[in-house]
Amino acid sequence: MNKEKCIKLFDKGKGLYKKGKYRAALSEFSKMEIDLLGNYDESLVHHFSALCHAKLARLSRSIKEFKKALKYNPNYSKIHLDLGLTYYYFHKENKVREFFLKFFTAKTYLHYALKAFEAGIIIDSENAQLWYYRGYMLQLIGKDLEAMENYKKAKKLDKKLKNLEKSRLFDDLK
Repeated sequence: MNKEKCIKLFDKGKGLYKKGKYRAALSEFSKMEIDLLGNYDESLVHHFSALCHAKLARLSRSIKEFKKALKYNPNYSKIHLDLGLTYYYFHKENKVREFFLKFFTAKTYLHYALKAFEAGIIIDSENAQLWYYRGYMLQLIGKDLEAMENYKKAKKLDKKLKNLEKSRLFDDLK
């Protein structure tokens, strides 16, 4: 297989992803010899694979793919945002597991999500979504004052930012 064939498979997979055909997209990505692509493109393949797995509610697999994407492109804030969101959704879907994690390790998926958002902010401090979700994670773990500061920063960066998680603190901002 040559690089051009890999690029065609990637483009086909990306198109299938955009049409909501996640299994078919994963099938195209799996046909590739991605080591032929180079770090940036290899990161994109893992990123889109992670997004497909997330859409199929395969959150553990999605997290693994996001981490592979970060290995090849650690300075792409969108991967950090998507990884943080996946940890957050994992938290929402696994309340019982989350309880035991907190009980035995004091670390929860929310903490991992928070770390991912913080890593993204280091790379792109002007990304309002990263600040918003960092604030929301802080709110969920009981750090309301810090959450408010993050919400303020997010709102300052994007006056039209929507309160996707319906945070009462975010709504209280004037």
